[in-house]
Amino acid sequence: MTSKFTKEMLSTRKFELYQQNAEIIQFLRNNPVIAAEQLLGVKLLDYQKYILQRTWSSQYSMLTMSRNSSKTFLGAVLIMLKQLLYENGEIYIIAPTGKQSKNLFQNIEKIATDSVSTIKGLKDIYLSELKKHQAQHSGFKHDPASFEATTQSGTIVKTLNGIIDNNRGARSSAIFFDEVGFSSAEQITVTEAFGSGNSSFITSTEELFDTDLMKDKVPKQFIYASSASDKTTYYWTLYKNFAKRMFIGDRRYFLIDISVDVPLNPTMDGKPYPPLLDKSLPEKMMKTNPSKAMREYYNIFDSDSGDEQIIKSAVVSKNETFYLPELSPVEGYEYMFAFDPAYRHDNSIMTIGKLCHDKEDGHYLEIVNMVNFQDYANEMKLNVQMLPPEQIKLAREYIKAYNGDARDYGNIESILIDLGAGGSGNSQWLPTLLYDWKAKDGKNMKGLIDWNYHEDKIGEFPKAVNKVIGLSPQKLRNDMVADFIEMMEMGLIRFAKSYNGSSIMQFEDEEGELITKNLTMEEQLALINFDIAKEESKMIHKTTDLKTRKVSYQLRKDMQNKMGDDRWYTLIMLAHRLATIRREESDSQHRHVNDKTDIQYLEQYLGF
Repeated sequence: MTSKFTKEMLSTRKFELYQQNAEIIQFLRNNPVIAAEQLLGVKLLDYQKYILQRTWSSQYSMLTMSRNSSKTFLGAVLIMLKQLLYENGEIYIIAPTGKQSKNLFQNIEKIATDSVSTIKGLKDIYLSELKKHQAQHSGFKHDPASFEATTQSGTIVKTLNGIIDNNRGARSSAIFFDEVGFSSAEQITVTEAFGSGNSSFITSTEELFDTDLMKDKVPKQFIYASSASDKTTYYWTLYKNFAKRMFIGDRRYFLIDISVDVPLNPTMDGKPYPPLLDKSLPEKMMKTNPSKAMREYYNIFDSDSGDEQIIKSAVVSKNETFYLPELSPVEGYEYMFAFDPAYRHDNSIMTIGKLCHDKEDGHYLEIVNMVNFQDYANEMKLNVQMLPPEQIKLAREYIKAYNGDARDYGNIESILIDLGAGGSGNSQWLPTLLYDWKAKDGKNMKGLIDWNYHEDKIGEFPKAVNKVIGLSPQKLRNDMVADFIEMMEMGLIRFAKSYNGSSIMQFEDEEGELITKNLTMEEQLALINFDIAKEESKMIHKTTDLKTRKVSYQLRKDMQNKMGDDRWYTLIMLAHRLATIRREESDSQHRHVNDKTDIQYLEQYLGF
């Protein structure tokens, strides 16, 4: 058996020094708020102190916190202190995507390198404690597969990507789930298995080894942080379980629910302190997207409404993927335009979809831009009231832009225009589009026509290109809704991920490097409109008249005076067109197979 260090093996001075160090470390382990100030130079707000103290000593913690309430920052502080004060641990950061987990890691870097502009007096103790791989290396390793950093104590922090199979088999002492409300049940349960082992388990071949004499190690920790999601997610299941555990007094569990009211009215050392965000942010979202505002700022979980809800939250989430709005055409693709024009200038919507194709799915649609004409005019400071003539003028410029240099609008698959009585589709849009026009850059452009609607105008406007399709809601609305439901459930209408409201977007390039992009105002408006469209889609319900048995689709009753359905309506127009293309493609393939079979039969019959 190996010999153990004893007091006699050390000089009195060294023993006293080691004992003092041990006492300091133990004190800081028991007081993480003081440790944050002394080791990191981070002075926390009162609610942040409470969260850190409770999370520090709880085996299972759930931080359900509003946007801009600093949950990611608190996660970075917690992880840094764990690395400094405990040895030989493995801490994993997991999020729905690798980019999101790396975002928390970058918060650790910013604190360590004194790059947080809102905090003065940050200390470099953490940075000096990192193991350096090279003389000039900071200690932060940026491998495309995973970011990591290891302290001299041997405790490592690593990011994991959102690919489930790549994460199987790892083991850890702590796991921080960031934005867990948007992770799948499988992703969470697979990662939870990393910490399933007993951290105090140990065995030995030595005769004098006695497990009763061994000190218990710190239990493995699981921290789940996110704003609210919806009640179909695994996060909601965990939320309910954590609440029940706390109610019955299980001290292993800690759940806190922080709405936006707390960071809007914070205190430090008991005294009022400036807010963490501008009050106008949640107020603006409450006006434009109340459902998302209640979820992300007030932690009200969305509730699906049974079979009458045509699109469930899970379907929308499944169809989300990461991409930025496209403000110009991509070579090799065609674009669809859907217009829901209106006399009222505040709800006239244009949505642009990129028609894509792959061998597995066939044709599908990416929603790449969405414009509310009046919001666009206000934000871009055009100083005009966007009535139909101004809307048509701007729409033409968009059509020209996405067409690029193609002749006769060759990059435009179709231009869909609603012909409902409440708008101006048949009274102003279709007649105006017939005429040739001159673009801002001076280029002469041909007119556009719907041969079916304007059959009598074909001779009068022979140069007009047949790209317009007028859609009557009276005749086609229910068919369009049916196509929308089918296309969504098949995953054939795809959206950008939910927007966090920041003017900066981070994403990974093909090599896995994290890229930071400043979003233009037009890109920000598009992302906001995407989110509103998704919320509108979830709020549409099917109703059946008990007498006539007539089916209709409307906003949920409690939302009818809070939000519109105009963005959703452009989506069902695009879905109908996509479904039509897919049906025509299927019919064409079927005819081709039949023709081939007939030819083969004829050749066989004639003995060729």
